[in-house]
Amino acid sequence: MSLNLFWCFVILYLIANQYYVIAGIIFYIPTIIYIVTHYQQLLSRLKKWWKLLLSFGFLFFFARIYAEKSLSYIYDINPEYLNYSVSIYATLVALCIGVILIFLFYFIRYQIKSSWWGFLNFLTTKHREKTQSIEFCLAPFVMIGMFSIIFPLSYVADELRDYYIIADAYPISDCGEKHKDIVYIRKNNAECYSIKLTIPPVFNTIEIKK
Repeated sequence: MSLNLFWCFVILYLIANQYYVIAGIIFYIPTIIYIVTHYQQLLSRLKKWWKLLLSFGFLFFFARIYAEKSLSYIYDINPEYLNYSVSIYATLVALCIGVILIFLFYFIRYQIKSSWWGFLNFLTTKHREKTQSIEFCLAPFVMIGMFSIIFPLSYVADELRDYYIIADAYPISDCGEKHKDIVYIRKNNAECYSIKLTIPPVFNTIEIKK
């Protein structure tokens, strides 16, 4: 544990002195070492994780409810006009939740094991060598480093919302005339979005001509 605390102190000290890049490099050193030395074990675990994620059908169900309500609220679009965009957004949300659950499973298990073995060290030396090993002490940094992918993934999931809506938009619609770089999606019975296919997409609200 002393190595664990020392590593935390070094990183916090560098952050406090605004050496963010160096702190980030030091933080990910245990993760890189672990990946290089345990890549075969990681490959076998990745197969299990993907099977676990694919079995999380209920996650996608709840994520789809969230995605539909969220996109409908943000873009003021009636839910019946949303389909593919909801599925795309829900997939990324479910993936984020799945990764978080896997991380919590391993992290909580490590904390319980660490606390229990630490307690047993007062009674026996059976686990002392394991708890004092570099690999065991730096395990939290390895887990956090490996699962930190969730942060950019969750950021991307939100930032790409405009592009999800395009999945439900069509170039031919009674909302407006056909253009090469414009697609349309209904907001409700009276309004539509015309979406100019640029980066990022440009949304304009237009009234439906009766």
